Amino acid sequence: MTAVASLESGQSPARPSGPNAAIVAAYVAGGAVLMASVALMAGFYNLRHGAAEWPPEHVDFDEYLSVMLSTTILFAAALAGWASSAAKAGNRRQAVAALAMTCGMALAFVNLAWYTGSHAGFGPSAHAFGVIVIASLVLTSAAVLIGVGFLAAALLRAQLRAERASDNTIAASVRFFFIVTAAWMISPVALYGLMSPR
Repeated sequence: MTAVASLESGQSPARPSGPNAAIVAAYVAGGAVLMASVALMAGFYNLRHGAAEWPPEHVDFDEYLSVMLSTTILFAAALAGWASSAAKAGNRRQAVAALAMTCGMALAFVNLAWYTGSHAGFGPSAHAFGVIVIASLVLTSAAVLIGVGFLAAALLRAQLRAERASDNTIAASVRFFFIVTAAWMISPVALYGLMSPR
């Protein structure tokens, strides 16, 4: 016979702890972005393999911009990692500062992605190469903007609430941003210099 622990008046029974909904949502959304990036990479490889000339004639895509985009998003991911570590250590001031800087670097990435796409000299209607490159820029920029939304929510919660309850929100937003960074690093634009001989 098992004894049932009595609860004090007004005390609710403990719920079993499971994965936080925000963290699960971050993994699901990040996984979708990662799969889309893999699909773009597969399309890029397939088109490159079947093309007589790659990249197409009159395409002069700037490898410097792809390197700067990768550097910017990696720096933003490092700042996001700092925010997560600070939150786990209970250092709210550092967590807030790191989240704010991550949002700034993420927006700098989106701005540079827009500049890269608008100064590429071709659009998605020009050729298949243009479709893959512009789609890669748009997909990652949209994912980064969603990540900025997650980070801003975590920043606001960390700013308004001093207790450790905001750790799950920060962890979810940082994990999503890490997955988006990984998706960018395997994107056709990030790997352009390796896959498209001049």
